[in-house]
Amino acid sequence: MSILLPEKIVIATLAAGLETVKANTSYFSKIFDEEVMGSDFVMKATDYLSGNKVRISQGYGIDDTRLPGWYVVPANVSPSEDFIGDYIAEEDTTDEDSDGDVYEGNLNAYTLRVISATPNGDATMILEAVARYILLSAREVLGQTYGLNEVAVTATDLDPVYQYLPEHLFYRSTVMNFQGMNSWATNYSIIKDTELFIKFSPNETYIEV
Repeated sequence: MSILLPEKIVIATLAAGLETVKANTSYFSKIFDEEVMGSDFVMKATDYLSGNKVRISQGYGIDDTRLPGWYVVPANVSPSEDFIGDYIAEEDTTDEDSDGDVYEGNLNAYTLRVISATPNGDATMILEAVARYILLSAREVLGQTYGLNEVAVTATDLDPVYQYLPEHLFYRSTVMNFQGMNSWATNYSIIKDTELFIKFSPNETYIEV
């Protein structure tokens, strides 16, 4: 039973997907339709992504010295519905705990953003398209292996990063919406009593634990 941390899963998925794409550049002709965009565009997109390292990190901290980059923003989490309620997990039963462990859980709705950032508007659009392709193609794995279900992937507008103007820096966000389980054991309490809060007084600036 656990609390889901999808940011780490998405970072690993992007890294593994990009490594696969770079190892077999024929993927670029699948990501970008050569009949529509033309062979020159696909070749330039391939050359750009093959010739540049993409830095992948968590958070908003766009570093203009480490571009191109994907920045995975920690997800917004909101409860969707009660999913599993209370139940007895027989597989966790031990001799000392003959009743087994009792769990509760919620199915939660998540919204997570992957910011693609480069010094060039077209390059940012290309980088974002690759991120979107990787995440869309990984939906089955994300669901079956990691518990990210009903994945939907969209993208926002292309914008300049205003604090870097008049220098050029552009970003576009890939937005993932999905559902995932958070669950916890209820046969014991982590906070046993209110002693922790009784120790607090208005004269203290913080509590040391």
